[in-house]
Order: sequence, then C-alpha cells, then structure tokens
Amino acid sequence: MELEVRRLRLSDIDGPAGLLALRESIVNELAEERGGVLFLADRALRTPMSFLDSAPDTSLCEVVLADGALIGWSQTSIRVLSNGSRVATLEEIAVDPAAREIGAGEALLNSAIAWCGVQGCTGVDSYALPGARETKNFFETFGLKARLLTVHLNFDRTEVVP
Repeated sequence: MELEVRRLRLSDIDGPAGLLALRESIVNELAEERGGVLFLADRALRTPMSFLDSAPDTSLCEVVLADGALIGWSQTSIRVLSNGSRVATLEEIAVDPAAREIGAGEALLNSAIAWCGVQGCTGVDSYALPGARETKNFFETFGLKARLLTVHLNFDRTEVVP
C-alpha cells in the first residue's frame, strides 16, 4: 500500500470519500471518549476550508492517501509566545479507523514535525483525551510528553463525590 501525504486541496473536501465525511465520523468517535464532547465544544475546530485560506507560514492542513484514497488528515497552526518563540499546535490528527496500523498517522505527524522545524518552531503541542491510551502512546513514540494537564469539575453531575 502506497501512502502519500500532501497539502489539502479543495477537491479533497466534499463527497462520500472526502474529508468532511471522514471528519464527521472521527468527531462522532471522539465525542464518545471521556471529555470528548466538552473538548469538541471548547476547541471549536476549524473547518478544513479555513485552512485553504490560511497563511502558509502559520497554518498547515495535510491529508494522507492510501493508494489514492483519502484516509486521514492533520491540521497544524503556529502561535508566537510572549518571549517571541514560535510553538506549533497539532490541532487535529486523525486516520480512518479502518486504515489505522498502516503508518498513516506516523506519516502525517512526521510531515507536520518537519514543517514545524522549517517554520522555526521551538516545539509542537497536541491533545489527548483522558483515557485515550492509544493516542497518548502514539504521541509518546514521537517524543511528545505531557507538559500541562487540564482538570475540570462538571456541575451537571447528579452525584457529588466528597
């Protein structure tokens, strides 16, 4: 199976095998994870269309194809910190569950990391939900480690733990 990673094109977005359809299924999967619904609401994920219009030195949206079929994507953005350093955030990285374990996620992350280096970033951040052990393990194989944990108290609970 031949993998290809390249920038998102307008023709990749629509259709039954397009990015929007794949993204919807991945978002539904993510919503089932602990903290997933709040994460999705909090992050207000950017639309793939917005990345087509983004500045090429601060945003990157790539897709991965297997034998020509779109099976995943990643979205990376860069922010400038108060000390002037540039840090990238891998906002989204996802691969169709039916196509996992063939190196597509690794190909996307390697490409994003290389782009971050070219852009002069001092590092790259990403997200993993609590309990998403496979995601955490995936990132750790690339040397990404937790540097900040977000804790949360949900006021809509029916049971209060002392």
